[in-house]
Amino acid sequence: GTVLRFLMTAVSMTKGTFILTGSERMKQRPVKPLVDALRSLGVSIDYLEKESYPPIKIKGCEITGGKLEISVEQSSQFASSLLLAAPLWEKGLSLTLTGNLSSMPYIDMTINMMKNAGVDVERNDRKIIVKPSRYRFDDFVIEPDWSAAAFWYEILALSDKSQIFLKDLKIDSLQADAVTKEVFKSLGIETISVDNGVMIKKTDSSEKYLTFDFTNSPDIFPAVVATCAGLQVDAEFSGLKNLSIKESDRKKAMMNELSKLKVGFEDVSDDVLR
Repeated sequence: GTVLRFLMTAVSMTKGTFILTGSERMKQRPVKPLVDALRSLGVSIDYLEKESYPPIKIKGCEITGGKLEISVEQSSQFASSLLLAAPLWEKGLSLTLTGNLSSMPYIDMTINMMKNAGVDVERNDRKIIVKPSRYRFDDFVIEPDWSAAAFWYEILALSDKSQIFLKDLKIDSLQADAVTKEVFKSLGIETISVDNGVMIKKTDSSEKYLTFDFTNSPDIFPAVVATCAGLQVDAEFSGLKNLSIKESDRKKAMMNELSKLKVGFEDVSDDVLR
């Protein structure tokens, strides 16, 4: 889904005609906010099956940029897709974010990476200004992924007392999922900054009740809910509304599979689960 949304903007500014499609699940993942934004920039885009969803046909053209509004209610990727391309446009981009600012830390991470690569970009609340510029790279180090690290935390939490070294992971990362270290502290995992990474250790202090809002970090939901189930920790989770439009319906999938292990759930609403 991430690749599809970023590729939509990339091919929109490339001469030629492109069809972007995927699996049946990919065809259920919304792209309308980004399609509407690209159309307003002069790009010809047609839905080939269901309105608002892939597959789509794009006829690339020269994009000059300008002013746009885009809803990030469903995904921050719509904004990041445009922002990454905007320095190459003649007029740059003045982008106003609308709707609930879902996963805002991901947009801030995009902006920070662009700045590190020499791009003139600033955010003031919901408005982001990108001026025409060129990317400049010297040595660029990509951080290890905190979303993936969450599963090592889960492994350790469900194991006997031990420790795991996660190379090059940064405690002070800009990644939203760096909150993993705080969540798993409640589940008995201590995170220690060491040379060239972090060391995580299992302790004896796991809480018996956990509450957490996944609005800004939906990617760690599977690891956290499975850990709570394995440790028999009662929990209440919120910020789950957008989980249904990920690569799978994460909330439904975890409930279905864990129920086979006799784990009980109270589906309070599309946003809250106990």
